[in-house]
Amino acid sequence: MLLLRPSPGVCVDRQVILRLKIDEAVRRSVESGHFAKEDQALQVYLEEQWFRSINHSQRKEFDLYSRELSKVNRALWDLEDEIRRLRSLPQSGRERETKRIVSIAFAIPELNDDRARLVEKINALFNVVAQEKLYLTTARAIARKKKRMYIKMRVKARE
Repeated sequence: MLLLRPSPGVCVDRQVILRLKIDEAVRRSVESGHFAKEDQALQVYLEEQWFRSINHSQRKEFDLYSRELSKVNRALWDLEDEIRRLRSLPQSGRERETKRIVSIAFAIPELNDDRARLVEKINALFNVVAQEKLYLTTARAIARKKKRMYIKMRVKARE
């Protein structure tokens, strides 16, 4: 998070994650006060620095996008919990669950893309343009990997 002036989208995303942590802490009967304190600080920051610049209609959109972001982050949280559970299975159990593991592996980046789009939509309500996610295209990633392998082979050949 930017320390000086985080975007409203980044703040809301953080708040949603904090609220998931608070819910989990309550479920497990563990301390969650530090999460609640940060959530409250972010809310004050949003109200003082950002909410004054939008109208009632934009605030409704903000609330809608915030709820959608909450659903996406909840889905990510659940999938990550499931993948951890599957990872803890013995090898034979993981082999039986291969289709589910692959399904989760494909779902997580899609949900993260949805999450980034929602953060972008929230930011747009406040006329904030910020690139939240940057990914290498598959072709570029493969080309870079090949180049690194080529360099390693040349170094070894010289030795």
